[in-house]
Amino acid sequence: MKILLIAGHGGTPYDSGALGCGYTEAVETRRIVNALAPKLQAYGFEVAIYDQRKDAYKTVCQGGNLPLSGVSYVLEVHLNSAAKDPSGNGVTTGTEIFVHTDEKGTTVEQAILRHMCVLGFKNRGVKPTSEFAVLRHVFNRGISHALLETCFIDDRDDMTLYGAKFD
Repeated sequence: MKILLIAGHGGTPYDSGALGCGYTEAVETRRIVNALAPKLQAYGFEVAIYDQRKDAYKTVCQGGNLPLSGVSYVLEVHLNSAAKDPSGNGVTTGTEIFVHTDEKGTTVEQAILRHMCVLGFKNRGVKPTSEFAVLRHVFNRGISHALLETCFIDDRDDMTLYGAKFD
């Protein structure tokens, strides 16, 4: 099985994504993807990483295609924002995964969330949507896609846990 990992934001011109608690989303998504790839390979998966000099969202919105040949699953990594809790309130805001509205099952995504929550993040659930351009682009090509909002970049509790449990 071949998995394509996409680090959200970045590209040229540069899109930082969300900012918070001293972190930049585009930097952290690349860090996560680069750490995740060898772990998936150790489990026997073939892993491709989308060109980290590019922003998949911009590619898709400009009419381009993603390199999906032979890909069975796409995991797009982001960090959420809107918690507006830079001091922390003692509670993590959490992690969530978005899948296409017409996705037939969410077993893999539920498992990802369970593993994230073992680290201490609040489970915000698997949420269906067809609003995200990359998710829609990939799903329309017959490939399952999940957009992981790892944690909230603007929540001190999430980012403290993120830093402590990154590996």
